[in-house]
Amino acid sequence: MTLTRIELSRDMMERFFEDIYGGDVSEFSAHKGLPYSLIYNLVHGRIHSLSAADYRRIFGEDPPEQDPDRVSGDYFRGMVRLWLFLNKEATEKELYEEFYAGKRSLKKPDYRIFSGATKTVEKRLEQIMERKFRNQGLSRAEIRSWIDELDRSQEYERVAFERVKPLLERLEKHLNVHPTRVLNRWIASYESGELKTISGELFEKLKDLDRRAEAAAAKPSRRTVERLREEVYGPRQGLVLFSGIAEELGFLKAWGSRSPKKYLGRSIGKYRRSKLKRIAAWRAERILQDSEKLIAERPEIPVKALPRRYRLKQWGRLIGALEQTIVAGMSSKEKLSFEKQVLKPVYRAKSEYESAGAFVTVHEAAALLGMSERAFGLLMAAHSEVFKQIGRYERQWRIPDLYLRELSARKEFSLVKAKYEWLAKKVPRYSKSDSAGGPTVQAKRSEAPAAGRRSEALRSRAGEISLDLSLN
Repeated sequence: MTLTRIELSRDMMERFFEDIYGGDVSEFSAHKGLPYSLIYNLVHGRIHSLSAADYRRIFGEDPPEQDPDRVSGDYFRGMVRLWLFLNKEATEKELYEEFYAGKRSLKKPDYRIFSGATKTVEKRLEQIMERKFRNQGLSRAEIRSWIDELDRSQEYERVAFERVKPLLERLEKHLNVHPTRVLNRWIASYESGELKTISGELFEKLKDLDRRAEAAAAKPSRRTVERLREEVYGPRQGLVLFSGIAEELGFLKAWGSRSPKKYLGRSIGKYRRSKLKRIAAWRAERILQDSEKLIAERPEIPVKALPRRYRLKQWGRLIGALEQTIVAGMSSKEKLSFEKQVLKPVYRAKSEYESAGAFVTVHEAAALLGMSERAFGLLMAAHSEVFKQIGRYERQWRIPDLYLRELSARKEFSLVKAKYEWLAKKVPRYSKSDSAGGPTVQAKRSEAPAAGRRSEALRSRAGEISLDLSLN
């Protein structure tokens, strides 16, 4: 068969120099009507193949039949798109390294084989990609079918580069990241018009990154900006960002009289001026360990003076204690009567609810009230008489939609809901049994704090906070 490109053999080149080429590049290129650069590169051995048309002009005959070493790149690029779609962690760079390991430099991958800038590719590359799918049990026809389906599904998901350009400019301004890095393609290919669109998935990622970069610019934070940059460029093995432990270093100096140089091994000045941005991971680990040790040894240190990561932990403990106090208050007998008042139906009879609206399942009822199903089950168990009065049993319990809307409108119900959500987290497991006699829930009760301890002193690092909660 006749090929698009003809590989030049040694015999062909000997014939060219002995019988065809006269020794003058300019004269020969003018005589054949071919570009000077083509003949110059051919004479100096810089090209090893010719198009069929150029071969006819130079050798004056039809090209010989050859087994193709290069083939159209369309099928190859389709398989690459499909492979990257099915393997989210795979990248073109990794494929390139697989194709050319030991054959050429891998420092600067030539993405033209993926972009379509080169119309043909080596046949072996096509074979490598096809083998990946054949190993999964797919035939060539099935591979082509999957590629067609993928291309149809993504046809309307491509985004024009003109829409992307403002995002890239803002990212370069706020994060100092090069557009080529976030596109995984040379930006020049887009600016020259060689590439015109990016995938919708990449566009969404860029929008999210741009949104966070804008927020970081509005409220400047070196730590936030450097973390965003690290998302783009990736972390460095064995190193961590200095900005991630700068607060802990300041804490150790202020409350432990520890010199930053002791931890960094050098002056802190270059880190503060951003000339140095990372420290060894083992140094960062030592800083964190000493911070935790200092906090344990000095309970009088105020919460607001702690580094952010430890401050949040302390507030979490305080919130947990507050939750326990609230549940203690609502677990008393008088507060259970308060719950009954909150849950009391507006209409006494079930028939009135039946005429007013639909009935929903327990799962749907929990969703309407913004509760977990587990918490709603515990609520039904504690106040089964209310749900027997207005509910309807049809192989499973159904609750009037109107009644649920009534509960949602009552401000006091938020306290009731908070109690049962808390209990749902504390109760290890429960089983529901739907029967005609009424909803029952069997649960291993979590011991709530005694109601008599509603006024409780909660120890914190800032001193003691005395709470006297009243739910009346």
